[in-house]
Amino acid sequence: MNAQGKKQNRKKKLVTPTSKNKITNEELLQMLKVRQISLKELKRKGVTEYQLTKLRKFNYKIMEQYDPIQNDIVYYALEKGDDPFVILPETSGSTLKIAKMSDIHLGSNEVDEEELISLLTYLWKSGYRIITLSGDIIDGFNVYRGHIQNISEATLDMQADLVVSILSMFNFLYITNTGNHDASSTKNAGVDVIRLIEQKMLHRGMKFVYLKSYSGYIVYKDVAIQIIHMDGGNNSISETYAGQKMMDNIFKTSAKMGKSNVNAVRIMGKMVPVINVITGHYHSIAKFVYGNVVVESPLSAQHTTDFINRRGIHSKTGARVSELTIDSNKCISEKGAIIFARDTAELYELESLNIKEDYLNVEPQHATKTLKNKQNPKEDLDIIKINKALKLLIRKGFYNKEELGLTQEEINYINETCNYNIYINDETIVFKTDKEETAIIYSPIEQKGLVTYLEISNLLVGSIFFQEEAFRYMLDKAKEAGIRHIHIGGNAVWGIPKKNDADKTKFFSGSQQASELVRILKDYPEFHYYSINGYCENTFIRADEKSRFDPMQYVEETLEKEGIKFTAISASKCDFLIDGIVFRMVNDKKALKNPYTRDYDIVKAQRSLMAKTGNIAKINGVEYNIGAIYYGFVPSTIESHSGGIYVTSTAGPTLDPDNASKIIQANAECAIVRALVDHGEILKFEREIISPK
Repeated sequence: MNAQGKKQNRKKKLVTPTSKNKITNEELLQMLKVRQISLKELKRKGVTEYQLTKLRKFNYKIMEQYDPIQNDIVYYALEKGDDPFVILPETSGSTLKIAKMSDIHLGSNEVDEEELISLLTYLWKSGYRIITLSGDIIDGFNVYRGHIQNISEATLDMQADLVVSILSMFNFLYITNTGNHDASSTKNAGVDVIRLIEQKMLHRGMKFVYLKSYSGYIVYKDVAIQIIHMDGGNNSISETYAGQKMMDNIFKTSAKMGKSNVNAVRIMGKMVPVINVITGHYHSIAKFVYGNVVVESPLSAQHTTDFINRRGIHSKTGARVSELTIDSNKCISEKGAIIFARDTAELYELESLNIKEDYLNVEPQHATKTLKNKQNPKEDLDIIKINKALKLLIRKGFYNKEELGLTQEEINYINETCNYNIYINDETIVFKTDKEETAIIYSPIEQKGLVTYLEISNLLVGSIFFQEEAFRYMLDKAKEAGIRHIHIGGNAVWGIPKKNDADKTKFFSGSQQASELVRILKDYPEFHYYSINGYCENTFIRADEKSRFDPMQYVEETLEKEGIKFTAISASKCDFLIDGIVFRMVNDKKALKNPYTRDYDIVKAQRSLMAKTGNIAKINGVEYNIGAIYYGFVPSTIESHSGGIYVTSTAGPTLDPDNASKIIQANAECAIVRALVDHGEILKFEREIISPK
């Protein structure tokens, strides 16, 4: 038979029923494309496993896996480019509780098996019945140079048996995908060890779903959660960098393909929105929101090995938990928390996150690397002493001039070579980066793990918009709440008015405006005030030589005589480094557009930041994650969560009932911020809005 005859005969086999089967291969394929079918049902229709095997030979991806709804093995067909999925049964209540884990690396010397069992026990007792495992269940072998030295179980069988012996202790529904360490068994030995683990677990009556791919989806109530094991990428830049690049590529690819729903996945021919991406591989606690998709890394069970240490990654052991609620109107909300393996109970506190309904049509934020700036020290100074002082600042958080022991010459050296200006104000040292116009404040935490402050801006003292009664009400509320730090995001004074704003001005000179602010702040000596310069202050500073005046420096010097702490920062940006994470305050006039929505300004500003530096700030050559940014120029009270950063703004103690100014909100507001911080991450972020009635 010639080649053409063989090809025609092969096509006939696809559509022609055999004598034993009642259904053709083409009909079977169409059935498997629209739903998952158990082997029992297929056998009732006369389909054999041999016929399913023949379908695979015709370039169709036929999946075989456990289904928790039917409690049986099911088969279904995937179109080219689609990832496998599992559909969860709807719970009796409205909330789905799920625990998220990854990279347990059983068979590694650096895995504390008792610690893992304790964590699983805690999850079971806490009411969780579903666990996702985002790849790297086993440690595998020959993954990297010197890997054999880190393995405790020498063979793949031994690693598989160890996995089964621990996971089968608990009747969870396990959902897992492939990781690069898992794939090493296929690459080096031609055996899919996770498939072997799946068979052993199912043989024991356990519920184990193996999505045979690096990426897969969990479908619940018409929304999808993606579990993916990533590979490559430099996550030492920042913990969220690789995840942001992944999401950025997804959005770019979707845009090129002309997709309108860029963060939706095709499930059985239907587009389902993706609301959560769980990423394995990096052993981190990274979490951010990208296009209203919550992207998070669920930690690891493997402690830091010499290999990942060489890559600049510090492994964090534990798990994430979340409670997902979808109401009848398809409004989605999620509560989540981190459970550290070392201390499960202490930090088990859920944080809330509302997912907007318009998550299908969004634009990406771009993640980029930062540039490194090397400095050449002078030989005639004690460089070791200076570097030691800077390290002490980073370690403790704050020092005064005497404790650090820096001479004025050494401070000048830091200013010249590192682009820093140092301000001494009692116990706090402030670094100002001239090149980036960013001041850096090393701040102590009054209570371990808890950061609290009042954020307020746009006081506009000296204008008709400033409401002294409202401002005093806000300070009184902060005092009652035990707040000790006031962050003023610029525009504390009205500035030099434009010609058409003269009728809106009470005090024209800078000294009069500053004196009015001093008069009020004298009544509140318990606070430590931090104020950056905004557009209004700069109208005095950038004036001609005769009338040049810095109002905030005047406020600082005057209040200092009264024993009141006021740090005037001669910059438009300020980074507060607190317990290894940065809280940024910025006043950016360019951000004020506000043509569409109330949060348009800060969303645009945030995207601009992500395009330049990602979500990291570089301080003294060390890169830190930015946890929160407060935009002072935007005259409205807003909170969002973008690119792993909490982004906020407040209206300030101003009122404009007659709409005399188009940029001032009609209601006076500020906010008390409370953040729970641990190991360089914000675990919980809350704002209490203060608005005088």
